[in-house]
Amino acid sequence: CAVTWRRFRHYYSPMLARTSRRVLQQYSRVVQSSIHTADNEPMLMIPGPCVPTDRVKEQGAMPPINHIGELCMSTFKSSLSQMRKAWKADDSTYPFILAGSGTLGMEMAMQNLLEEGNRALVLSIGYFGDRFVDMARRIPGIEYHVEKAEVGYAFSREQVEKLLKQAKDEGKPYDMVYCTHVDTSVGVRTDTKMVAELASEYDALSVVDGVAGALGEEFDMSGWGADVYLTGSQKVLGMHAGLSLFVVSERAIERRKQLKSRIPPSYMDYEKWIPIMQNYEAGKPSYFATPATSYIPVLDVALNEVLSPSIEETWEKHARAARAVRKGFETLGLEVVAKEGCQANTLTAFYVPDSVTPVDIIGRVKSKGFQFAGPLIQPPEAKPYVRCGHMGLATVSSPDVLPRVLDSLQQTLVELKVSSATSLPQGAAANAASDILKKQ
Repeated sequence: CAVTWRRFRHYYSPMLARTSRRVLQQYSRVVQSSIHTADNEPMLMIPGPCVPTDRVKEQGAMPPINHIGELCMSTFKSSLSQMRKAWKADDSTYPFILAGSGTLGMEMAMQNLLEEGNRALVLSIGYFGDRFVDMARRIPGIEYHVEKAEVGYAFSREQVEKLLKQAKDEGKPYDMVYCTHVDTSVGVRTDTKMVAELASEYDALSVVDGVAGALGEEFDMSGWGADVYLTGSQKVLGMHAGLSLFVVSERAIERRKQLKSRIPPSYMDYEKWIPIMQNYEAGKPSYFATPATSYIPVLDVALNEVLSPSIEETWEKHARAARAVRKGFETLGLEVVAKEGCQANTLTAFYVPDSVTPVDIIGRVKSKGFQFAGPLIQPPEAKPYVRCGHMGLATVSSPDVLPRVLDSLQQTLVELKVSSATSLPQGAAANAASDILKKQ
């Protein structure tokens, strides 16, 4: 045996050592190749996700934390409280922070507030208004009517009231009115104050999809009488996607309690989450499903930023940025998709000149360091267009980001020989935007 062992070591040990080194080298290469960075990615000028502030980025680098630990509890408590302030919601409302996307908040509203025999009115100003239909058809026995606005337009008070009054006069009143605050597909903004007030007047709940509008557009939840307002963490807050954020009125919670023919899926049930959120707001550990723990401290930082010094100041920064972008587009001879009076403060879409395509513009602007988004509504319903996001404090608080973006667009249009741009002096669009950004 001793002889056999010596022979084995003599002949096989070097080979095993070489094999082990090769395995370790291969493992090291795999580990190294699995670490990704965004160093070579263009700056995001899409309608979310958007560029984070330095504080949000720094907080987001924190390792995982205990879901019932002191840090998670304290930042959860603070975040829920700050959501009420940011939404302008009073103490009777119910804030929710769940792992998921803005779409989760949208679907939860449908699942908790509608049942067999209910009727819903959908005011669709674009792609995301149409999404309601897919959600509604999964709830047995409900009726819904989708009223679609022409591309680029929002609804007037007269149009909405006519729909509500007609349904009431026919003895089939609506139980819910759903609208999109800002439709990401076209950059059109709904008058949500008007919708919430009319819904309340006609004894219907108002559900507002604020994914692309929340915190960048004026919204007074309790003052206007809205019942559900929802968003996602990747928009104005400038976080990674992954949190569904919404506040629900006391009136809507009462409607959930009155459901008779069905109950929502467990994870989507308001009643499952209310005691959890109440405990979190009181700083007490609680459990139903593990929250997105590492995102909660980031959310606390992001909410603090949009509320500093006030949510009104954040709204104004977005409004000023939107005016600057639109002025730049106007200088370049570009037509904005959304019509005057319903243009969003968080993104703007523009029709591309006849001689080029969205791909031409997006590709060339990307090569200059900025990422635009393509159209979600296709011909013949809409002419080809490109979307530019201007949301998040890192973007709208900077004096030079938007001028640089517009300058890259002007250079692109010159390269593509678009006549409205070739005749302009260099930097014309950037200068037009800068003049507006300088006005406080």
